[in-house]
Amino acid sequence: INSGGISADQLAAQHLGQFTRLPSIELSTEHPSSYIDTLQQITCLYGCHISWSSPTTPMARETDPKQAFDRLFRDQAGSAGSAGAAPARTLNPWDDRSVLDFVLDDSSALRGRLGAADQRKLDEYLTSVRDVERRIQGEIKHATEPHRVDPAAYAQLPLLMEATRKFDQNDRKTAHANHCRLMLEIMLLAFWTDSTRIATFMMGNETTAQNFGFLDGVSGGHHELSHHDHKPEKLEMYKRVCAWHIAQIAYLCERMKAIKEGPDTLLDNSMVLFGSGIRDGNIHDAKDLPILLAGRGGRTISSGRHLACKADTPMANLLGDILARLGLQVERFADSTGPLKELSGG
Repeated sequence: INSGGISADQLAAQHLGQFTRLPSIELSTEHPSSYIDTLQQITCLYGCHISWSSPTTPMARETDPKQAFDRLFRDQAGSAGSAGAAPARTLNPWDDRSVLDFVLDDSSALRGRLGAADQRKLDEYLTSVRDVERRIQGEIKHATEPHRVDPAAYAQLPLLMEATRKFDQNDRKTAHANHCRLMLEIMLLAFWTDSTRIATFMMGNETTAQNFGFLDGVSGGHHELSHHDHKPEKLEMYKRVCAWHIAQIAYLCERMKAIKEGPDTLLDNSMVLFGSGIRDGNIHDAKDLPILLAGRGGRTISSGRHLACKADTPMANLLGDILARLGLQVERFADSTGPLKELSGG
């Protein structure tokens, strides 16, 4: 396994995570797959993770809305405090710390009995453990410091908590749509309360078997319909599935646009990147990707434009520009060839 490097969101989390309870959140609606794609001869882990803390370590994703809510908000629901000031919370992450101490102590005794290859695997594991430790330390610090939050955001906490607990994963007609909507609401509230500033969300794994029969006129799964062979009936269903995905992003952006932050809005002060690693699933074409970037990045981006980039422009050019707008001094990200000039112009 080698993803090529740390992902852009995790670089951003390293830079901005000190200011929030969690450096980042990683969400999905499906558990990751671990089988080998025999046609491509690669592990399907690449199609289940877009967030990587190292070239060999994908970030664990939360797929349960209730667990995602609890991880972010825990005992905040219904306890807004006066004038929107969040009280210092009474979390006890030290129980988690004791588990980490045990793991780290035990690993020292284990290391001497391992060969070189297994020692490398252990080092990768311990790197992940230390990342968890850093997150817990940040959570402890953040939990003991009062901070101001919009009272309207706190008013939404008990409502969202109730919705996550009522979510029925087994209702085939409503589960996927409700699942996605809850995850989007959790992301929105996380930004609104400044619990984190970095989030990734996969509505499904690559080659997902999710059936979209809950949409009118659709029968079959997203992956199946993407291999449409130019058949009109399949293309029509595929179009409806893609339109549904776009509608979810439109919903998130409209909600972010309605939240005021001084003279601007949450959307004005954010960047929402939506897209896919493949343009045409029918032929696995990964060039000329259809990418949507919403928000104005703190007034650094002129929105409402369609940009046709030059042929063979790396996606990393856009990601590098996003990192720069977050304040990171990254000379070169992945296979970037420089700034995306089209983004700054116009």
